[in-house]
Amino acid sequence: MICDVKNHLVREINLHAKTVRHVAGLKGVRGSDTVGGDKSCAEQELASPWDITLSPERGEFIITMAGTHQLWALNLQQDRCSRYSGSGAEGNDNSDPLNATWA
Repeated sequence: MICDVKNHLVREINLHAKTVRHVAGLKGVRGSDTVGGDKSCAEQELASPWDITLSPERGEFIITMAGTHQLWALNLQQDRCSRYSGSGAEGNDNSDPLNATWA
């Protein structure tokens, strides 16, 4: 999985098959949603996804969302992408995971 910051997408690249698959986000649309979860991954607007890592304990990917200053969870089994941590506001308060301000 890779983050395509410019196009606001998460993509899957298969180097052996030489294929690229769109996983999440709307191409070229910088989203303003700070909650997510009510659309399929491919229909969910993202805001500058910057980095992505697999969370084996949770069975999903965690995305750093630079545009909204949040962490989002991408669950391929449920086909949902939603807020994992952060309110979307700017600040430096990390006392509560959902209401944290990461900027």
